[in-house]
Amino acid sequence: YERATKKFKVADGMKLFSNGFYAKYPKKCLSFLSEIFLEARQTKPNQSHEALAKLEDEGRLLRHYTMNIDGLMRFTSASHWTRQPDCPGKTVELHGNCRETVC
Repeated sequence: YERATKKFKVADGMKLFSNGFYAKYPKKCLSFLSEIFLEARQTKPNQSHEALAKLEDEGRLLRHYTMNIDGLMRFTSASHWTRQPDCPGKTVELHGNCRETVC
C-alpha cells in the first residue's frame, strides 16, 4: 500500500484497490496493477518460499497465511487453500494474488 500511497498521493494506499477508486480512475488503476503483475512475473520464489514449502513437505506446517500478492508460493511444492469444502491446502493468500484477479 505504501507504493500506491506515494504514486497516487492518497492518504490510504488501500483505496487504490477499491471499486470506488477504480470507477473514478480506471486507466491509472489498471496501469498500476499491470506494473505489479509484470514485476511479479519476473520474480521467482526465494529461500523463504522454499523453506515454507519444505516444512509442509515434512508435515511440520499446519497453515501458512500470507498477505503477499505476488503468488510466488504457487511455484513451490506448497499446497494452496481454496474455498472448496475440506480443502487440504496449507497456504492461504489473504489478499489473493495479482496473477489471478476476480471482480
